[in-house]
Amino acid sequence: MPAYGLVVEGLSDRAALETLIKRLVTGSEVEVITRLAGDKKRLMKNFAGLLESFRWANQGSPVDKALVIRDSDGEDAAGILAKMQATLAMRGSYGFPVQTLVIVQALEAWFLADERAIESLTAKRQTSIRNPEAVSGPKEVLKARLSAARIIYTSSVVQALAGKIKIEKVARRCPAFRLFSDALKI
Repeated sequence: MPAYGLVVEGLSDRAALETLIKRLVTGSEVEVITRLAGDKKRLMKNFAGLLESFRWANQGSPVDKALVIRDSDGEDAAGILAKMQATLAMRGSYGFPVQTLVIVQALEAWFLADERAIESLTAKRQTSIRNPEAVSGPKEVLKARLSAARIIYTSSVVQALAGKIKIEKVARRCPAFRLFSDALKI
């Protein structure tokens, strides 16, 4: 069973990404061991140290692969990624591969890519968004769509959406999702 280490900002990211990893890695059971940074500033400051815990997290052995994932939140994704990779280069090897990823805008853009998944949760017709990863504030857009159906944005709602989205549709519409999916290869 492959074991992934995952460093993310918060609970919603954890709920969504753990679900997506389990859906994308097919053919076997998957273990996802997650460390929460708290927010993007703490993630950038502490992710290298959080990765250390993955050396022994897999029943005393290292994980097979670790991912550090954060949202760009409108910042320069390439610049954030370069900072993350520079931190890793200074740190040296962990004994397992580490992949850093920056989701364009925010993870919620991936849910906006599949309006049918949102419809299945809200029972309300949703309009399609031409380029979900270009939406400014996708989390707020998703929250508004959920709120219109009297659904509160929670990590369990995000987890449900991650379980409902059509992987192929989101992969076709969101380049950052394809990068995430490719990063899961061991």
